[in-house]
Amino acid sequence: MEQNKTHPARAVLLSILCVVLTLCLGTQLIATLTAHFYVKRGSIPQAVRSVSLDRLEIEEGNGQRKSAAQYILDHYVQDDRVTVDNVERVLRDGTFTDYAGDLVAQYNDYLRGEADFPELTADSVVGLIEENEGLIREETGLQFLEPDKEKLRQELAQPLDDTNRVLEHSLYVGVSGISARAQAKLWPILLLSVLLLAVFVWLITIHVRWKGSAAGACKVFAVTLCIPCVVTLLIGAAGGVSLSRLHLEAFTESFAHLRPELLMTGGIGVLFCIAVFGAGMLLGLRRKAPLPAAPSDESTQALRSAPFLQKPETPSEDVRRFCRFCGKPLVGPDALFCYQCGQSQTETKGDTGASR
Repeated sequence: MEQNKTHPARAVLLSILCVVLTLCLGTQLIATLTAHFYVKRGSIPQAVRSVSLDRLEIEEGNGQRKSAAQYILDHYVQDDRVTVDNVERVLRDGTFTDYAGDLVAQYNDYLRGEADFPELTADSVVGLIEENEGLIREETGLQFLEPDKEKLRQELAQPLDDTNRVLEHSLYVGVSGISARAQAKLWPILLLSVLLLAVFVWLITIHVRWKGSAAGACKVFAVTLCIPCVVTLLIGAAGGVSLSRLHLEAFTESFAHLRPELLMTGGIGVLFCIAVFGAGMLLGLRRKAPLPAAPSDESTQALRSAPFLQKPETPSEDVRRFCRFCGKPLVGPDALFCYQCGQSQTETKGDTGASR
């Protein structure tokens, strides 16, 4: 048994390595599981449709933050008759978020394998403006004429090509594309779970050879894995409040569509960690309980030599072997009469024996 025991220093280093692997694999597993539910349930398109554009703030190059309406008014509207309220009503009542949500839904369907990879086109953007043309005219008095549409197509051609190229490299080709499409499948989750289980078994082996028990391994594994689970649970529980404090109120309602998956994956992870930690505590209590040891040769010998198991010896007494009067040897110890002189050997009051 001593030959299989791991050296303490080596055991500590291997345990640290297992902790790092557990933290990395656990974080990746929680993120992959959450993304899987997002893709399967279509939560992200719903969240995009719920963004409040009229409450959206944009940070300029000088660090100042402006509302999206004010930013559009300063950079794109050249008419003093248009106010911030007019632009806000266009953003609030228009179909811009619906368009963005439908576009994200196309990418979501692609990730689930239900559609081809979509592309952004200038015509779709022009169609969006045409769809809201009446609202824009009512609020701003501006008209979207054919020359304006053609100019918009020309201006959007290069930015949309760049955006499509980035999306293609992120979601369609290469390692990132494979990783993105894998979010809708179960094999990444199973692979990460198997790797995490292998690390757990390795940690148990280290602790058994080091301390003779798996209790410590269960506790270390549970506490480490619980970190990303608790973080995910806290994000789901307090994400809306955090967005408000970061001046991102436009995404507060949108976040409500993303909260259930965060709470579910984080909660399941925390419950699993509690179960593993509880198992470690039970193993620790079991190890502390005294067990009856097998009797060794030395203990058996000591038991046999115990006074209460030994045959009692004849107590040492003053045995009479010679006649009290003539001193001759008696026939037997404590004989009642001497066969030489015939005197009684029983002592009476006043008698003085010659010898014992």
